[in-house]
Amino acid sequence: MKLLLTIVMTAAVASGAYLESEGDRPLSKPVRPIPPVRPETGVHLPALAQRVTIGGVHRWSGLTFYPLELRARHSMTRILTLDQALHRGELAIREMGEGRVSRLEVRNDATRPVFLMAGELILGGKQNRMVRDDVLLSRRSGWREIAVYCGEQHRWRESGLFKSGGTLSAPALRKMASSGVGQDRIWGEIGSQLKAAEVESETANYQQFFESPERRRRLASCVERLRPLPCPRTVGCVVVRGHRIVGCDLFGDPELFAALWPKLCRSYGAEVMASRPPIDLYSKQRVAPVREAQVRRFLDGIARARFSRRSTPGLGKLWGVHAEADGTSLEHFGGVVHAGLFPARMTIQPRPQPRRER
Repeated sequence: MKLLLTIVMTAAVASGAYLESEGDRPLSKPVRPIPPVRPETGVHLPALAQRVTIGGVHRWSGLTFYPLELRARHSMTRILTLDQALHRGELAIREMGEGRVSRLEVRNDATRPVFLMAGELILGGKQNRMVRDDVLLSRRSGWREIAVYCGEQHRWRESGLFKSGGTLSAPALRKMASSGVGQDRIWGEIGSQLKAAEVESETANYQQFFESPERRRRLASCVERLRPLPCPRTVGCVVVRGHRIVGCDLFGDPELFAALWPKLCRSYGAEVMASRPPIDLYSKQRVAPVREAQVRRFLDGIARARFSRRSTPGLGKLWGVHAEADGTSLEHFGGVVHAGLFPARMTIQPRPQPRRER
């Protein structure tokens, strides 16, 4: 009897081994699922967000600006902005061949890197364009292909050399660009902003939103009111409107932040004039407006973010940021060049009900 049992068990083991070795038969044991590949982790942004301190607040037309300051900064190679490089005649921009809506070619002729920020408007060519991703062009870069969105819908004819619009898109468009949405959604948002601001444009030209005398005056007052915000230690800001954080821009270099601050002011100022009146989802819950503590929690949440690598035609590494704050972070020179971050979603937290006495 024992001999028979041994023979049966041996046959069973052999059969199992045979089944596991056959590719066209079901396996005798369930296959363990392959664990998902975790995205690569960003290196510098979480550390920078933890190190910054929040300075004294500044206010303009319902917006609250919280400066982000850094006592010791990473030393970076001096970087030119898009406007500075064009003004110096050291940046060339052209259509690709006969022209492609979603691509332009750029060439840095300067002896310093040039930074193109996502959301900046470039006027001319066959259509006005909006830079899609942060790009850091190397010195003497040669021609590089960059991704762009169309900034006006109903024009495809040559209108002269490209130039800067001196404009950075409003936060809603910048957030959409950072997530890589399709062109139709960009056109839809541009149309909504033009309509909300009562701007009539035959070509749905987004630049015209910023060019009416009244908006020029108001945005100029925004820049003037917030001129004192950058100081030698300021590397960014978080902007709040009532119950919600509108966005955050964080740099590794105070000089680069200061150079782009007027554009950032006008971008956030456009939030007041471009957006439709928001539905106040918080009114019944009586949630308090965002304060400094919530801004600190927003920054601390970056440490819990997931980072996914994105391609860039320029220097450094471009990361997608995914957490309570979504956006991108461009890193080079051993630090953050620029991170543009926007709330991933709006959450409603009901007001705690008082405990009833029994």
